[in-house]
Amino acid sequence: TYGILPYIVSLLMSGGSIVDAFFRSSGAPTLIGLFTTIIIGAFIIYIEGVRLELPIAHAQYRGFRGRYPVKLLYVSVIPVILASAMTSSIYMVAQIMWARYNVNNTSFFFNILGKFDPQNTTPIGGLAYYVTPPAGLGEAMIDPFRALSFVTVMVVASILFAKVWVEVSGLSAQNVSKQLIDSGMQIPGFRRRPTSISHVLNRYIPILTVLSGFFVGLIAGVSQILGAFGSGTGLLLTIGIIIQY
Repeated sequence: TYGILPYIVSLLMSGGSIVDAFFRSSGAPTLIGLFTTIIIGAFIIYIEGVRLELPIAHAQYRGFRGRYPVKLLYVSVIPVILASAMTSSIYMVAQIMWARYNVNNTSFFFNILGKFDPQNTTPIGGLAYYVTPPAGLGEAMIDPFRALSFVTVMVVASILFAKVWVEVSGLSAQNVSKQLIDSGMQIPGFRRRPTSISHVLNRYIPILTVLSGFFVGLIAGVSQILGAFGSGTGLLLTIGIIIQY
């Protein structure tokens, strides 16, 4: 019975403790995961609406003014998707190398890449162990260093991928300033030059890029450890798509 509510009902009817609903084995849903999903979802909804609005005006039509929004989640969820793909690739490569050359966990070199339990092929050491999340809060409490290392890897990787994505996707200050000028817009009080506009945007975009990568990495890492339904990346994608829709 993997449904959390039927499980609680059957647990109470059988005389079990409600604490058992918070710590379940086999990766089954828990009350902690339910509460985490609600809290993380509300937090994502909040930060999705946090933005900085820069005043812009049309260069030819006086009185035509508007605002250019720069969101706190400036690079959306692309960095955390790439970070998750990176950690999954490390795990997959380590598992393949272990299955072929290090089944008994006797090779020092391959143990650095990853050690696995021969019974259920779960990571028990090496790089693959520290870039994958613990299976729930119970395991995170047993080995907090693993939980911390996983969250740190997700945050750092998300920040790095955010900086790269801004440059390759046309979201940098230079590209945005060129887009504004090409559309006939300018920032009031500044010359209508790419260098002038990019100078203003450079005050905000690099900082928001780092903050965006930090928040999405932190949300994804913490949600994964606490067992949020659908994972933190899934919540970011779902809520972002619904808000845009």
